[in-house]
Amino acid sequence: MSELIKHLLVAQTCMNHAAATAKNPHFKSKYVPFEELMDYVKPILNDHGIYIQQVSHETEIGACVETVFHGHGESISTGPVTIRADKSTAQGYGSALTYARRYSLSMATGVGADKDDDANAATTASQQRVTKPAKVPANAEGKFCLKKGDAVIVRHEHPDEFLSACRAHLREPSDDGCLSIYHSSKSDIQRAASEACPETKGSLEKLISIYEGSA
Repeated sequence: MSELIKHLLVAQTCMNHAAATAKNPHFKSKYVPFEELMDYVKPILNDHGIYIQQVSHETEIGACVETVFHGHGESISTGPVTIRADKSTAQGYGSALTYARRYSLSMATGVGADKDDDANAATTASQQRVTKPAKVPANAEGKFCLKKGDAVIVRHEHPDEFLSACRAHLREPSDDGCLSIYHSSKSDIQRAASEACPETKGSLEKLISIYEGSA
């Protein structure tokens, strides 16, 4: 596994879905504006030595945007996203560009909102179906797993990285979803604590104590 992928994986465990603060008046739905989505993901990526770039490609039908991650001696492209403009005007192409930038960024980082369907500004109402981003992909090389039931949410090779994932997914001991993840992953959390450095060991043991106390 490349160094950039490893750091992207750690960064992604620190991300949740961003708050949907903007409202589409036509469909009475909420979405995450591009600026707020970028403001949310950029500091997390930058903290892990990753620069995020969006490149515009020429297209005659609207806007085409490609999100690229740079860092640790590598670059990874997430592929171009093309959006057709609803009108052949500056406003129509500008709307398509904003839409393409936001959805390219959302798909690249796996960050979005529960309902993010204001696409009528760039497409027709029949094209408003948006897929919610998938969970963090599992690292097949990792030996410590966070699971929900039998489903692996994320894997990590090192206890320090695993601790970051635990902090991201086990924030609320009173939440049924967090409790389910903890109990499915308890043996891995205990094993990570037994192999960790003293500082990480202490944090994992504190996490175990909190969840055992809430059981």
